[in-house]
Amino acid sequence: MLIIDPATGAMYKLETEFLNETLVQSTASVQKEELKVYALNEIPTEWKNHLVEVSN
Repeated sequence: MLIIDPATGAMYKLETEFLNETLVQSTASVQKEELKVYALNEIPTEWKNHLVEVSN
């Protein structure tokens, strides 16, 4: 997942310690990996304190 500030072009990712997934058993087929890109104003407020700037 990549989060971009449309005003400045700055790129962010979430701190890995903040990520919390609950795994559930599924009979669905394996999903394709994909890159999700969000604008900074599209992410939930609680994510904003856990952003890490991506440097070149």
